[in-house]
Amino acid sequence: MARLLRVASTSIRRRLFASIAPIPVPKTITGLVLWLKADEGPDQTSDGSAITTWADQSDEGNDFTQSEPSKKPTIETGELNSLPIIRFDGDDWLQADTQVFDTAKKYTIFAAAKSPGTFGSSAIILGSMTGSSGVMLAWHGVYENSIFGSITGYLDAYHRDLSADTWHYLTLTVDAVTDTDGPMSLRMDGSLGANGGPSTDKARGANNANTATGGTVSSSLELTGDIAEIVVYDSALSSGDVTTIEDYITDKYNL
Repeated sequence: MARLLRVASTSIRRRLFASIAPIPVPKTITGLVLWLKADEGPDQTSDGSAITTWADQSDEGNDFTQSEPSKKPTIETGELNSLPIIRFDGDDWLQADTQVFDTAKKYTIFAAAKSPGTFGSSAIILGSMTGSSGVMLAWHGVYENSIFGSITGYLDAYHRDLSADTWHYLTLTVDAVTDTDGPMSLRMDGSLGANGGPSTDKARGANNANTATGGTVSSSLELTGDIAEIVVYDSALSSGDVTTIEDYITDKYNL
């Protein structure tokens, strides 16, 4: 009888532990304000379907939406390590109904994104923009086929001479409240980029545009390219936390 009770108890414990889902890696770090991933969150899952909503997987409810049919990106299945991605055709964008991260404060943005087939002008991966004013992580062809982080039109941190149609993992960190000699740092595939910010302060608090991906409602910064995942924190993460999220992205997408 005692043996039967031990066996039953062990079986119950195994079922209990198996039913407890592990905490997703991005949620193990404090300050998660946005988590968009193509394998969970889009309101459509069929290959080539236009999406109206890309639901935020953080606990903040910062869903990105698009109601105009001609402006909706599509979900494409099996594109990156057998996982889906979101494709923007140069006239698509999704937008939150708020400014997801305060552009006057510190923050960290991670993304798994594919460089455009043809580099044009600025093409937003994520940004809070009014015209050319604001903050963005974007591709740019004019500046020698680059990926850059920008505050109010300046190339504050960047990697140049990139190949087209290539997947990268990106980390943009802002660790200052004003832009003195480039407070941004931009890592691409684990490598730190150059810094090109001006030597004088420029305020960032004035911009209050809603955050968008793939472009913006108020400017011609549309992306022709693919995005698999975006993760945003409302602080400048430590090097250890940066490595944790970069490892999560590289392991997931085999980058």
